[in-house]
Amino acid sequence: RVQPLANTLAQMIQATGLGAILTALYLRTGSLIVPIMVHFIWDYSITIQEGVNQIAAGKPYFKESIVICLVFILIAVLITRHINKLKLIDKIMKTNEEK
Repeated sequence: RVQPLANTLAQMIQATGLGAILTALYLRTGSLIVPIMVHFIWDYSITIQEGVNQIAAGKPYFKESIVICLVFILIAVLITRHINKLKLIDKIMKTNEEK
C-alpha cells in the first residue's frame, strides 16, 4: 500500500527535527547509545499510540509537523548550548581524520 505524498512530506519535516535532537544528544554525550535509545522510545511510543497500520493512513499534518520540528530544534539548541565549542570542534576534526 502506497502512502500519500502529503503524509510522507509531513513525516520528513518531523524527521528533520528529531534528527536535530539525536545529533545534539550525540554531540553532548559522545555516545551513540543515548540517541539510539531516544529513537527507539520515539518509534515505540508512536507505534503504541497510532498502531502500525494507522500511521501511514492518517491525514497530512503539516502545521503540526512544522511546530513539532521547531520544538525539536529548540530542544536540540538547549541540549548543545553548554558544550564547549573548542572541544566540539576537536571532536569533529578527530572524527574526520579517522575517516
